[in-house]
Amino acid sequence: MSAPPTTAPHAPEGVDDTAAELRRLLDDVARVVDTPAAITAAAPLHAGLPAEGDGRPVVLVNLGWDADLSGLPAAGTTVLPVYGLRGRVVVGPVTRPGLPGCPHCLGLRVRATDRPEGVPRGEPAVPRRLSARPDAWLPPGTARLVAAVVRAELARLAAGEPPLGTEAAYTVGPARLAGDWHPALPHTLCDTPHCRGARRPLPPPLPDLATPLPATGVGSARRFPAARFAERLEREYLDGWSGVTRSAAVGDRAVLPSTQVRVPTVWGFDEIAIGRAEDYAGARPAAILEGLERYAGWHCGGRDPVRFASYAELASADAAEPSGGPGGPDRPAASDAVVDPRSLLLHPEEAYGQPGFEYTPYAPEIPTGWAEAYSALTGRRTLVPFHVAYYGATRRPETGPRFVYENSNGCALGSGTEEALLAALLEVSERDAFLCAWLSGTPLPEIDLGRLTGEAARAVRTVRHRTGRELRAFRALGAFDVPVALLVSTAEDPDLPATLVTAGSGLTVERALLGAVHEMAASAPVNTVEFQRRRAELEAALDDPGLVRRMEDHALVGALPEARPWFSFLLDGTPPGVPGPAAPDGLTPSGDVAADLAAMLAAARRDGQDVVVVDHTTSELDRLGLRCVKAIVPGTVPMTFGHRHRRLPPPATLRAFRARHTDGPVEFSPEEVRHEPHPFP
Repeated sequence: MSAPPTTAPHAPEGVDDTAAELRRLLDDVARVVDTPAAITAAAPLHAGLPAEGDGRPVVLVNLGWDADLSGLPAAGTTVLPVYGLRGRVVVGPVTRPGLPGCPHCLGLRVRATDRPEGVPRGEPAVPRRLSARPDAWLPPGTARLVAAVVRAELARLAAGEPPLGTEAAYTVGPARLAGDWHPALPHTLCDTPHCRGARRPLPPPLPDLATPLPATGVGSARRFPAARFAERLEREYLDGWSGVTRSAAVGDRAVLPSTQVRVPTVWGFDEIAIGRAEDYAGARPAAILEGLERYAGWHCGGRDPVRFASYAELASADAAEPSGGPGGPDRPAASDAVVDPRSLLLHPEEAYGQPGFEYTPYAPEIPTGWAEAYSALTGRRTLVPFHVAYYGATRRPETGPRFVYENSNGCALGSGTEEALLAALLEVSERDAFLCAWLSGTPLPEIDLGRLTGEAARAVRTVRHRTGRELRAFRALGAFDVPVALLVSTAEDPDLPATLVTAGSGLTVERALLGAVHEMAASAPVNTVEFQRRRAELEAALDDPGLVRRMEDHALVGALPEARPWFSFLLDGTPPGVPGPAAPDGLTPSGDVAADLAAMLAAARRDGQDVVVVDHTTSELDRLGLRCVKAIVPGTVPMTFGHRHRRLPPPATLRAFRARHTDGPVEFSPEEVRHEPHPFP
């Protein structure tokens, strides 16, 4: 993926004098190289950066207000850059041979905050007025302060100590002589010659099920608490100027501890990531980790399609050559499998004919981009549509036609592939069970909230008390034998949302319920305010489901008193003469992440399901020992937002769900599928 060129304005008067003074102050300890106004692929810097160093580090100077260093060549020696970036003088990050990380990496992050949304990455973007260049931006004394920082860095290098500018940068200004250190991590999308040459491929995202991986407790899906990463997350990933995440704040109106962060993207918009925990000390690192997952998803894991082809072409090659050599970056191996897009559940046929519908009607002969993935059951490399593998493809039309709406459904982050995949499958199971219950109207066994103990009991009491709403909970058995909890919150006051519902999944019913309670703690207060503000338009959407367009619309329309009958299958008990819902057993957690994942994969194999794993891991995550994956399980029902984006399962799927939860009749016809907008928040 090509990086956006940036405009490098002509250096204002006084900049040349500052550069000359820097040369004078540093010439005895380093080789000082002045650069052109912009170092780009079209005008690369060849002179000044030797292929092999002469023993002295190079100080690269470019004091343009917003220097373009996107064409920086691969460093043959240690380079310490001094340059202008959005009106600040920046020292660092130190660029070293064979290691990713360069000034352009930092530029991509900083420019993301004032890049207008909607400008393609390959085109220059005029900064927003917030970044307008002042007439004079170098404060007096800049050269001496910068020289002092550079000399200190060079002294550390000479002593064999790591410089402070290792994946960090010192900034001065604007307009005042003061400075701070900020993180400057290598950017997964940086395509300077230096970073391209230094980047190393990651191993395939295949789980190791033979090595024990103790969890934090029996029933836990995590190997470590989020607090384990807190110090590094705060220091290296959260920063208001150059962080992967920014602007940490207490969750808006949430009644249980919740923190949110902003995640800038190269597309010019910020994603919001939310972390929840029993206390704020745990919620803050959880929010940053959630932000890293969203960063990876929106930036497509730093990856491009490995093949442009039609499904018919790929399936024909797979059938004709069942065995072959390993696949390369431009073409799959003969033994590669390919996922049939129809198995992922397409939109209803009539949806594709609606005016303004964003997706292409599927046909096996239509070429599109395909992503590399792997089957967790067989280890076989498998190709999946790129826009299904990476929801960030919605911002990348060059990756090919998109057949379906996709989002972060099934994406998760963990300290290793095993933990990430376990969390991803829990989410797939939760969304699938919720939608199957809703679409089929299957009654579910109720959970006795009065018998809860520990953290779950405290959370339920807090949410009841602080929202003033009644709570009831119901249990389902999701895919992979995973317990899923549906939590329903009700109120009799006609001015309040009548019915709200959330869901959670876990290795135990209590863990699943706790997840649903945390979701309710965050959504109920916000939905109450929005419900009162938007009441008139919500009532219109009740009669026209096509007006349910955004994620928040779903819960709010379902909250109308007129929609209360939609929830009768849960709230109004079992009709006389009909067998009560069964309470099927789920898996028995072992307290080991690898063993619990193995049990879930065995359940998938038993049920004839494949589990396809897409790697979302970026360099920013890998350096912290994290992996991020998306689990794709053909046949499960994906969560979608916007009623016209729904992807409905066949009746056989809903019959199988009913069969797991009732001793009564399970026959199900297409006419029985419910068409009210789902209320998932």
